[in-house]
Amino acid sequence: MTVPVAAVIVHHRRPDLLGAALDALYAQSVRPRDVVVVDNGDGTAAPIVSEFGARLLQLDSNSGYAAAVNAGLATVDPDLHPLVMTHDCVLRADALERMVERLLSDSSIGVVGPLLGRLDERGHVWSAGGGFGRIRRLPFHRDAGLPLQELEGPDAVEVEWLDGACLLIRRSAFDSAGPFDESWFLYVEEVEWLQRARRKGWRVVCDHRAVAWQRPGMTPPYLEARNLLRWLISRRHYFAASIFVGRQLRLAAAAGCAGRAWELRARALGLADGVGGRFNPHYVSVRS
Repeated sequence: MTVPVAAVIVHHRRPDLLGAALDALYAQSVRPRDVVVVDNGDGTAAPIVSEFGARLLQLDSNSGYAAAVNAGLATVDPDLHPLVMTHDCVLRADALERMVERLLSDSSIGVVGPLLGRLDERGHVWSAGGGFGRIRRLPFHRDAGLPLQELEGPDAVEVEWLDGACLLIRRSAFDSAGPFDESWFLYVEEVEWLQRARRKGWRVVCDHRAVAWQRPGMTPPYLEARNLLRWLISRRHYFAASIFVGRQLRLAAAAGCAGRAWELRARALGLADGVGGRFNPHYVSVRS
């Protein structure tokens, strides 16, 4: 049985993980009516996409997560609810069915996400939705590290944000909040978009009946410094921003002392670009 959902999967240079994500998606108890894989520039997704019979949207270059999501959504039927996924997200067999049930059960719910476990440690939680620290004001994953079985169950918890690895979005919520902000490139863009949706009155929910697994990676130092400082400044959390800058400078100094000059430069430039609103694509990898 199909449901009124269009899946948009963002891929970048990991066809092995993409294959597992597509395999799990096509094995769901209910299936999306449309599946499009957005390949960020390197062309490695084509054989896997062809094998599963999904659609491929090949981009000319890597413009980041938000740009890929926006490009994918522009190609799907506007009457379908978007399921946005990353190439490293593996859904449990009933996850999509549970999320669709939750989304359609209450017209005030704009976005539903699963209880995310770690793909490399399937018994532990990676994210049960997100919140913000009281003093540092930074986004954090709720219940990270807890045994997954402790949280699984009928609960649907309203949260402040969800991890962008898996988001089932009500189409009218996307239309009212607008497209993802592509200037973030990667990291924090889903947090910013979900806050925008919440300001429009939509509820954001983590459904603990729906389980998926993700392989979280290291945040590149440049993007960590740039995007988190930019986030704090955009929210006028200036005291928290000063704390954050101090910590980033200490990390940069420690990296320099350890001979990691690339990390020192990445964090310092990230802070400068976070204040100045600039972006340097050379520093978006974990090690530049």
